[in-house]
Amino acid sequence: MRVLGVDPGLTRCGLGVIDGVPGRTLTLVGTDVIRTPPGDDIARRLLALEAEIDRWLTEHRPDAVAVERDRVRSAPRAARRAAHPE
Repeated sequence: MRVLGVDPGLTRCGLGVIDGVPGRTLTLVGTDVIRTPPGDDIARRLLALEAEIDRWLTEHRPDAVAVERDRVRSAPRAARRAAHPE
């Protein structure tokens, strides 16, 4: 089974792909960080994230996608600071 893991973020979004079979050691296929400039328009940043994630989906063809739970609900002030730095 191949899994694409996503650590979501507007400024930095982590991606990683692993291959695994039950009872065997996982194999790392690749990792990357998508970076978007904090000063850019949010719509432009989201489009850049979409394009790169789409490229990874096409290139790696995962069987599943795992997305890390966001911290917005548990730390809304920190999330706002990350999205809109002063």
